[in-house]
Amino acid sequence: MKKNILFLSSILLMFGACLNEKGPIPKKAVSLCDSIVHYKVASAGYVTVDSIIQLNCATPHCHNASSIYGDFTTYQGLKIEVDNNKLREYAVQYITDPMPASAPLTAAEKSKIDCWIKQGAQNN
Repeated sequence: MKKNILFLSSILLMFGACLNEKGPIPKKAVSLCDSIVHYKVASAGYVTVDSIIQLNCATPHCHNASSIYGDFTTYQGLKIEVDNNKLREYAVQYITDPMPASAPLTAAEKSKIDCWIKQGAQNN
């Protein structure tokens, strides 16, 4: 009987000691969406959503002011495509035909556009 009590006491002591151990706090991965993604306001070295769109989409043969597929030369024209989910569908997710047709956006560019949309597609 004394052996059983001693054995159970040992197990409880070991179990209790394990519960109080604390390991290092895991670091949170930094995401692009953790910071505000700007549409047009830029600082040195910062690529804005507008610059990505102007270089890749709002070109003379694509989404310009006379395009039936949306005018990406202005925030208002681009916002229409954000609101109907076409910008995310074509430029970020590639559900149907990937855009731009000339060459796909980089992962960083897609991520920046996606975060900007998730943050409310502000005209900032």
